[in-house]
Amino acid sequence: MKKVQTGFTLIELMIVIAILGILAAIAIPAYQDYSVRAKVSEAIATVTPAKLSVAEYYSSETTLPANKTIAGVGDIVTKYVNSMTIADGVIFVEINRAGTATGVDKVTSAGDDMYIQLVPSIATGGVDWECNVVSDTNDPATPSDAEYKRLVPSTCR
Repeated sequence: MKKVQTGFTLIELMIVIAILGILAAIAIPAYQDYSVRAKVSEAIATVTPAKLSVAEYYSSETTLPANKTIAGVGDIVTKYVNSMTIADGVIFVEINRAGTATGVDKVTSAGDDMYIQLVPSIATGGVDWECNVVSDTNDPATPSDAEYKRLVPSTCR
């Protein structure tokens, strides 16, 4: 009588485990980036009232507000927004690294704070917004390194 083999051989099981390991090595970093990008998107959406206030101020005064008090915006601090300031119509949003579960500093090698800069551009009949990633509110013209670019929504790249 011939004995029928049942189950998988050791080499087949090792191949399956190797394939799962490769898939996990690709998927985990991509998911971490996605998770941080979703939280940054939520932080940008949180400051939408500030964008509206700046645009309304410009439509009534024909100049951009010097700060958030003049724009009529209060403090916006949430789980993902550490602080928000307005300087000459430009909105700076500091991303709260402690509020992000994966942490921006854990995903990037840089340990600096992450800022989003929303720059108004006066178009015919309204205000359009340009979104940038910057490393410091004191130096808004210098974008941060490319590591942060992958952690922001596509509108800010």
